[in-house]
Amino acid sequence: MKNKDELTLSHITNNRPNTTTEIPPAELRALGDNIKKGTRVLEFGDKRNPTGLYRDWYTKNGADYWCTDIHGKNGAIVWDWRKEIVDEIKKLMPFDVVTNFGCTEHVQTDSGQEACWRNIHQLIKVGGILCSVTPEPKQPRWANHGKNSGVPGVYYPWPNWHENMARLNGYEIEDLWTRGDEKPLPHLVCVRMRKVEAKEFSFTMDGMYKNP
Repeated sequence: MKNKDELTLSHITNNRPNTTTEIPPAELRALGDNIKKGTRVLEFGDKRNPTGLYRDWYTKNGADYWCTDIHGKNGAIVWDWRKEIVDEIKKLMPFDVVTNFGCTEHVQTDSGQEACWRNIHQLIKVGGILCSVTPEPKQPRWANHGKNSGVPGVYYPWPNWHENMARLNGYEIEDLWTRGDEKPLPHLVCVRMRKVEAKEFSFTMDGMYKNP
């Protein structure tokens, strides 16, 4: 059994070679060159793929890493993202990088989406970045995404939703693209946006699609 610090924090900095094994290409592009020694990262979801936990890649590259999830597995800080930011995360704020790789689409109800994105906005420092990769709306491969995960409906942002949110909340979009092999629609919407000014949060559903 790991001790409490090991379960909640990963302050691991070392000189092991940079490796991209644990992070898929879309997420790597979203991160850009923003992960380095001392970068403060909060990951939404305890993300993994067949090669391992994403946290391994962050810590190999020197980042100060934390993650949050409703289930608290693998050291994630337990938090329902629709609710007020928990104290354990408040004391760590603000972050240089906040990542949302296939997570926020599962947050339920319109008001829940607003609360979740408000929290994300508050977590990021001025000059910090949000990296987000979410399913492409109406893409056939995601037709059962919510059903398969036990969630009754899934919220998918179109690329213009990110543009709207950036304009309303003081962000500059550094990279915005769709990725995938399926036709006629790609299967992922990917964005990296930088917070350039401190603004009161404003939310819009314009450009957000809900898959029932």
